[in-house]
Amino acid sequence: MKPEWPAEAVHHLREALRLEPGIVEALVWLSITYLSAGRAEWATPYVQELLQNVQELLQIDALTPSHHSLLRYWHLIRGENSDAEAAYRRMFEMDSGNPLTVVLYGRMLVLLGEEEKALDTLERISGAAPENPLVGHGRVLIELLRGREGHAAAAITPALEEASRYDEHLSWWMGDWFAALGEEGKSVDWLQHAVDLGFFNRPVLDGIDSFLDPIRKSPVFRDFLAGVRAKWEAFED
Repeated sequence: MKPEWPAEAVHHLREALRLEPGIVEALVWLSITYLSAGRAEWATPYVQELLQNVQELLQIDALTPSHHSLLRYWHLIRGENSDAEAAYRRMFEMDSGNPLTVVLYGRMLVLLGEEEKALDTLERISGAAPENPLVGHGRVLIELLRGREGHAAAAITPALEEASRYDEHLSWWMGDWFAALGEEGKSVDWLQHAVDLGFFNRPVLDGIDSFLDPIRKSPVFRDFLAGVRAKWEAFED
């Protein structure tokens, strides 16, 4: 991701909406961009416009997985956990063979404290292609949920680390796994890398993400979070 992201993405998406108001995909991705940056309040007008524009789709339940992905993120950052779970579940039900939807739903269930259900969900991809990094992340989480920390650490292979290095969300997840394993230094390194790629989502990193709870009181993590806060506050609408 370029260092100027997400400001550059916001500029282009808003320009697209200026030229052609109501473009559904522009509304979706502008909303997701703001939500990824932890700015639910800026995303809300676009989410609401999107929902107004797709009322007919809502009535016939024809929203796509990407629409439900947007809604789950919006509800999650606003602290609306039951609505977030419903959107995650609907996205999962529409595309239950996709490792991305499986891992996203599994992670959400963990955040809600439904670890057995999360494990049952994640088992769907236990036999999938190991070279897929999403499958790799799912396997790490499976082992963590089973309480097998050694197996979880072994599942974080050099190939998985390399594949995760180029994506802000996969880098964030890598930080989660190392936090869960008690490896504070590696966790913060990965989280900082995610921030450098554009993931400076303060609400998530500062509380919503319970995977980070084992290191929250660490001075190293608190220093990291201060940097996230500064970057989050500096990002302008």
